[in-house]
Amino acid sequence: MTQQEQHEFRERLAEALSWMQAIQEKLKENDNTQGPRSALEVRLRETEKIHSSEPEGHVKMDRMLVASEALLRNGDEEMKNQTLSKLKDIKALWEETLTYIIHCHSRIEWVWLHWCEYLKAHEEFGMWIEKMHRSLEPLLEMQLGLQEKLWQVDHLRVLHSDIQSQAEFLKRLLDEAAALFNRTEDPSVDEKAQQGLQDAYNHIQERAQERLTLAQKIAEEHQQYQSFIDKFQSWLMSKTEEVSRFSDMEDTTENRLKALQELDASIAKEEQTLQHIENLSEAVKANTSPAGAEKITKEMEELRQAWQRLRQLLVEIHGELQRSLDSESEYSNRCKELWADLEQLRTLVQKLRSDLESRDGERTEEHMVAQWKTHTGVRNKLFAEEPRVEQLKSRLKELFRFPQDSKSLSDEMLAVVKEYQSVKGRSFRLSSESEMALRQILQDPLYGFIQWSQVVSQVLEASAEVTDFSQIALLVQHIEKLLKNSVQLQERLSLLQVKSDLLSSVFGQEKADDLFQELSGDVRKRELLHSNLLERKNHLQVPRQQQFKILLLYIPEFIALKSFSRLFRVHNVCVYLCVYVLVILQMKVNESEENIAEHESFHDNILNMEKWLMIMRQKLESFCGSNGEWSIDNRQHEAERALGEFPEKELQLHQTEARGQTVLARTSDEGKVHIQQDLKRLRETWMSLHTLSLNLYRLEVVMLAVVVGSHSTCDSICVLCVLQANSGLSFLYRVCRVALPLQLLLLALLLLAFLLPMMDEGTSCSLSNNFARSFNIMLRYDGPPPT
Repeated sequence: MTQQEQHEFRERLAEALSWMQAIQEKLKENDNTQGPRSALEVRLRETEKIHSSEPEGHVKMDRMLVASEALLRNGDEEMKNQTLSKLKDIKALWEETLTYIIHCHSRIEWVWLHWCEYLKAHEEFGMWIEKMHRSLEPLLEMQLGLQEKLWQVDHLRVLHSDIQSQAEFLKRLLDEAAALFNRTEDPSVDEKAQQGLQDAYNHIQERAQERLTLAQKIAEEHQQYQSFIDKFQSWLMSKTEEVSRFSDMEDTTENRLKALQELDASIAKEEQTLQHIENLSEAVKANTSPAGAEKITKEMEELRQAWQRLRQLLVEIHGELQRSLDSESEYSNRCKELWADLEQLRTLVQKLRSDLESRDGERTEEHMVAQWKTHTGVRNKLFAEEPRVEQLKSRLKELFRFPQDSKSLSDEMLAVVKEYQSVKGRSFRLSSESEMALRQILQDPLYGFIQWSQVVSQVLEASAEVTDFSQIALLVQHIEKLLKNSVQLQERLSLLQVKSDLLSSVFGQEKADDLFQELSGDVRKRELLHSNLLERKNHLQVPRQQQFKILLLYIPEFIALKSFSRLFRVHNVCVYLCVYVLVILQMKVNESEENIAEHESFHDNILNMEKWLMIMRQKLESFCGSNGEWSIDNRQHEAERALGEFPEKELQLHQTEARGQTVLARTSDEGKVHIQQDLKRLRETWMSLHTLSLNLYRLEVVMLAVVVGSHSTCDSICVLCVLQANSGLSFLYRVCRVALPLQLLLLALLLLAFLLPMMDEGTSCSLSNNFARSFNIMLRYDGPPPT
């Protein structure tokens, strides 16, 4: 039985060895990339057959391995060792054969794919060359007019640019041909073939340059003709306007007729220029299409007719001058009356302007009240003059029907009305500002109490469980400061309680009643918080004094240890220990002071921001009437200034939030809750105020739309961009925050799409070389063929 198993194993071994030797012989015969494409294709088919015969080799190896198992199971040790040695050799040969199959087929397939993609690119380039030939071969087509000629120049410039851009593609194509020639030595990709591609491209490039130069010359000739036409037409228009103004000249009729004759002589001289343009038009028509030449002929006829009409207008102007003499007397009388009324209005406006002049220096409450009454009185007087101003405008409008020039009177009217509107707007703004400032002064004690009460509440909460010596000391100092502020607040609130008449006149009776009610509550609340502060101060001072006494007890021993160590340097460690304890204690105190200072700074920022938000809300709400309608009539400057504060305050908001995060990192969990609530309340208040400001911004845009319709468009758009920048910062910030996750999601999807082809783990040589199927990628590939 052993002899039969050995015989069978030898036969299976010989079969597998014979198959692998035959395969390697075939691979050696086909492992070559040189020669024509047809020969390369034959070798590719042979390597594909060899690759497809790999399962046959697997079968022979499996049969040999099955036969070896019997010997390994039943044979003696010597037989097992021999069998294992042969198995090791045959397996090594099998791995070598498989690697050779894959590498040989991969190399040939890579060159084959390389060549196929080159032929596709070569065909594409040839089709492009043929297309360029068809585009550039016909004669240059005559165009209708200058615009069409310029379009033709642009088209030829784009075509020339396209040809220039193909140079990079041609370079890559020639490099690819050279690389293929180095691998295959096939004449279809030799230097002669490469030079043929280069010559064809050079011919196309030269032809495109010639056509572009010719088209530019024709367009420049037409541009010169058009320039003469435009200048002559502009001259005709200016002279026509000059002639039309003769009836309104402030001079005697005889002098105006003399000037008219001089103008007629100067116009007659320009007939030579017109003849030169007619000669130039003949040369332009030679390079223009028939329809365009006909249009040029018609244009020249219209130009001569316009010149003749101008000559006729000079004749007609004589009659108009005569008719204008009759209306001069009536016009003069009306003008004198209107001048006098305008001067009277100007005097009144200047007097009221002087009443508005600010009196710097004093900022007392009495001064603010007097200033508010003055501004309000001026505003009421100016509003009473509104019908008179409208009557003056109507009288000026009646004078416009006279042929005389009313520019000086119109300018005077415009100046007076502008001054009136300026003083009226200023009075409205100043009265509003003085009323707002007066309101702020009257409400300052309430604002101060709100800030003081918030600080007191936080100090009381923070000092509830403080045991550290340094923190207790700082808290007691802070409480003493708050107690002093409490006494000052009591005086200010008491003074405010006796100003009922002033509050009613400034705020109105209903608002004043609400303020008095709020004031009474604040007075009671201040007394309660003052008592709580005194109680907390007394409570904190007890453990402070105790700890201080304990430290005083240890000071003599520290001094004794220090003196003792000087006498006995062996015990210097005691000195170091004392110094270390004192340094650590001082570091703790400094750290606590820094944390408290940073917390106080953050809290001050919170209070300043909240105060600004409260004041700004009142400013914005002042633009909203009792009926809920928003209006900025005569208060545009005030509205722009209010909206202009938002970008700077938004930056301060971000800085405050960043400082809040730093404070949070150095605060206990119990204290973090209050800080987070403050930040949340500040952010919500900001968003609410920003939403309220959008109403004002909308009115600004509407006003700018009116300005755009009646003034310079560019200047009105110098203002719209500024408003958009001021009000759109926070919106742009939120858009960017939303866009960032979307961009990250898009990048993740692109990465997934890139990785999908790499998830196939097959062993096909075609899949191994799939990147070579793209010509653009293959042209950029630099290195040996992949295996």
